[in-house]
Amino acid sequence: MKNNKSTAKRGVNITKYLTSIFGSLFILSLSVTPTLAAIDGTLKSFNDLAATVRDLTPQSTPSETLVIFDFDDTLLTTEGLLGSEAWFNWQAQLLIDDPNSDLLVSKNFSGLLKAQNTILAMAAHKPVEASVKATIESLQKDKYFAMVMTSRGPEERSLTQRELKRNGIDFSSHAPRLRLRQTCEVLPYDLEKTEAIGISQDLKAKLKMKVAKKICYENGLFFTEGQHRGVMIKFFTTHVARAVKNIVFINNFSKPLEELEAAFEKSTDVNIITLRYAGRDSSVSLSDAQKSEASGAWADFRNLIQKLFPTTLEDIEKGRFIF
Repeated sequence: MKNNKSTAKRGVNITKYLTSIFGSLFILSLSVTPTLAAIDGTLKSFNDLAATVRDLTPQSTPSETLVIFDFDDTLLTTEGLLGSEAWFNWQAQLLIDDPNSDLLVSKNFSGLLKAQNTILAMAAHKPVEASVKATIESLQKDKYFAMVMTSRGPEERSLTQRELKRNGIDFSSHAPRLRLRQTCEVLPYDLEKTEAIGISQDLKAKLKMKVAKKICYENGLFFTEGQHRGVMIKFFTTHVARAVKNIVFINNFSKPLEELEAAFEKSTDVNIITLRYAGRDSSVSLSDAQKSEASGAWADFRNLIQKLFPTTLEDIEKGRFIF
């Protein structure tokens, strides 16, 4: 396990708990200072999550803890291969490795985004585990603030909300509130004034920050348009309506968790707890057989939209993503 700061002294019980749940993944360095604790580990099942959050934040009230879930393959997953996170990542990497491949749905990234959006407009999602809904409701009942942060863009908020509703999941009942008049279609920061969200010029360079893209936050759902996860949470905690002492971030990939840790590396007023969800590890990438299956599904889907919605197909193949 990798810690970006020494872990604050939390007592014998928490150490025993972490060791029993995560084994050698947790090697905790106990000290009185600094006050920030950076804890990361692997979450194998949602059945363990509620108890894990409670035990990792024993010195705080639930209202001081922000639990952030990734969406794709951490909360919900598509019913089929086409449009899945693994399919999108395969296509995105193929654009880099073999930009002329016949397996590509589009020859540019904007077209891939349009294809993904078109698929997701019709695709149904299901929970990654049967216990997802009950786990979220348990955290909300105990007054933890829970929300979703997704790399999906603001243009996908309606279909994302639709799929959460389809599965009976509601984050609006106990979501954190931002002290902003407008929380959708806004830029999260000015690249020349990142100090406004607690990021120094040195940290800006280290995080390789880019010109901001518009984001949206509503009903406990934060759409970040693929931007740096740590920077997005810096923006969020700058404007959140109440003090946050603990941030628990659950994601099925390590990179987003590392981004959060990097952005808060020198913070001394918040505990960073990152948990990599491993319940979908077997579906992270597509096998050759699955790539063939997904390509066949795309061919069928392409024929349909060519017949019924030819302009949409033209948008995909020419990379026109208008929203």
